[in-house]
Amino acid sequence: MTASWGLWPAVNTAQGSSRRTASSKPERQPQLIERLATLWFGMTFCSLLWVWVLPVYMAWTSRWAAAAIAIYFAYILGPGWKDAVADKRVPLRQPVLKKWSAWPHMARYFSARLVRTAELPPDGNYIFTMVPHGLCAVSGWINFATDATGFSRTFPGINVHCCTLESNFRVPLLREYILAHGLLAASKGAIRNALTRGAGESVLLVPGGAAEALVAAPGTYNTLAGKRRGFVHMALETGASIVPVFAFGETDMYWTHIPARGSLLARVLRAVKGVCGFAVVLFWGVGFFHGHGIMPRAVPLTTVVGAPIKVDKWAGPKEGQEYSDQVEALHKQYCTAITTLWEQYKDQYAPDRKSELRILSE
Repeated sequence: MTASWGLWPAVNTAQGSSRRTASSKPERQPQLIERLATLWFGMTFCSLLWVWVLPVYMAWTSRWAAAAIAIYFAYILGPGWKDAVADKRVPLRQPVLKKWSAWPHMARYFSARLVRTAELPPDGNYIFTMVPHGLCAVSGWINFATDATGFSRTFPGINVHCCTLESNFRVPLLREYILAHGLLAASKGAIRNALTRGAGESVLLVPGGAAEALVAAPGTYNTLAGKRRGFVHMALETGASIVPVFAFGETDMYWTHIPARGSLLARVLRAVKGVCGFAVVLFWGVGFFHGHGIMPRAVPLTTVVGAPIKVDKWAGPKEGQEYSDQVEALHKQYCTAITTLWEQYKDQYAPDRKSELRILSE
């Protein structure tokens, strides 16, 4: 997940580029229930900013509530934090909020679709690796954290868990909310334990992560997956197959201001990301009813799931050249698979693109 700050369109673009792409097709007008569901997602996504208000108010008004909240905070910052990062607390097999009735309305807001290009046998384990991240990886939430687009029907027997920042499991109430959707901390321990729990257990990773939000702009498809190899190491350690996933439309939901590379603003934003772990992005979208605001544009989101890349569990030492060569070979195979998905479906799902796919390595 990525935290972002919104600005109105009247932003100074003298030092950088403000990229604004208008689709050749008019955006559909979502129904009220669809707007409300999408607004709720946005509120929970930014809950780090406001979720503290309720426990603080309760603690201020009642000594009993203050005592209960103190115990809860001690738990989530202590044993609960360790359990979440190591995944000792096994999420429910069918998380209670994954099929919440609000999520299909959010999916309809974006006309979201999940496209399968190959079968995934339910007796395997899979690392779904999605690009691009965009500002907040909405495609990952709709298709994998919820069942709004029918993941359970499309890939029967596959139990997928989205991975998110470890720090989210230290936020009161948000921790319970994301656990109720089956999310895991993006830590080696949690991912390893999930993938070795049994047949069909899988995870969703977005290799570009929070830093990729800083290069997201409408009509462009830039990913930092070219320099990320952690998912390859995990695949070799567990023997899980790597499944390439391409999220068409993910970068079109918001207009963004990207500072010129090397500018003071660019350095400040990257420094904030390095300290806080999340990216601060200058963006704007549409209003709840009309005009400009921080609601995402109702652009089509089509997520294409490619064929799995078979990975044999590595049994030898990890220090030698042979292991490094295997990591590089699998990473190259993944980048080729992502490029193939792009070339195959770009004219169908990204007809208004401003540029071609760029897999960045720096």
